[in-house]
Amino acid sequence: MVLDEMTDGHELVYTDHLKAVNADMEVRLRDLDQLAVPDWVMEPLQHDAASSKEASQESLIDLQIDA
Repeated sequence: MVLDEMTDGHELVYTDHLKAVNADMEVRLRDLDQLAVPDWVMEPLQHDAASSKEASQESLIDLQIDA
């Protein structure tokens, strides 16, 4: 349905819906907000590979060289 004119009533319906979606997403993704993500995961190209765990150094260096 395409509206020719946006009324205050339509705007309230849309904003109420967006608020409900926002509240739902906050509940569903709450655990991700509290997740501790290492720096090398967030910025792998700028992280010093030598300071990483030995098991991930080779993969991190390969990633940095290929970029």
